[in-house]
Amino acid sequence: MEQLTDTPDIERDPTWSPSSAYIAFSRETDLYEYSDIYRMNADGSGALKLTDSQTHNLHPIWSPAGQQIAFVANRSKPGLNINIYVLPADGGRLTQVAEHALRKLG
Repeated sequence: MEQLTDTPDIERDPTWSPSSAYIAFSRETDLYEYSDIYRMNADGSGALKLTDSQTHNLHPIWSPAGQQIAFVANRSKPGLNINIYVLPADGGRLTQVAEHALRKLG
């Protein structure tokens, strides 16, 4: 096992792209109040911040073709109002694809 990042932040939820060229993960910053989705090269270089919001963006997962990354976030209201979003794997505009995901699962 090899450590690929070296930051004081908490990094979690790593997931390989289908091509194995990239890893998507979430990183908690700002005294662990918020987390964002990042993508980096498989060797740990080139970390790219894909989200930038004052909320928790967690559990990234790649689309089968590796073109998009889906994740969950609580962006609209405090509490357990967890929604599912998708954004391009190289950054760009995100799209909400499911609302109140936890309530629908429960």
